[in-house]
Amino acid sequence: GFKESRNTGDTYLLWTLKVLNEGFAGRKTFKRNMFTPKAIVFLKADLEAAGLKLTKLSEELPSRMIDLFDKRLIMRVKTSSGGYKNTDSLGPVKDDTPATTPETDKTAVPPPAEKKDSDIPF
Repeated sequence: GFKESRNTGDTYLLWTLKVLNEGFAGRKTFKRNMFTPKAIVFLKADLEAAGLKLTKLSEELPSRMIDLFDKRLIMRVKTSSGGYKNTDSLGPVKDDTPATTPETDKTAVPPPAEKKDSDIPF
């Protein structure tokens, strides 16, 4: 959603992203796009990567935010030697193959085992 920077007062879009990759599935990471003249080009690129092409950003984005939910995107997060995270730009997923499956996702809850007649105690 939209937030305001405590330091500068500038508005930014805060992305909350759920990780799907094996080994990290279920964790959340965050990405910020500032609404400043220098940074707007990165915001537009990230929105387009998520499939949202807008002609008039300031007018269309608030009503189109719902279109950003449940999008599968590729994102690379780098951690500096000082421990700060730097999120690179987002990219579209090239195919519809899920990033994880219940077989590879250690956080997935397996479906209940099917009961056979011999398992019933009466």
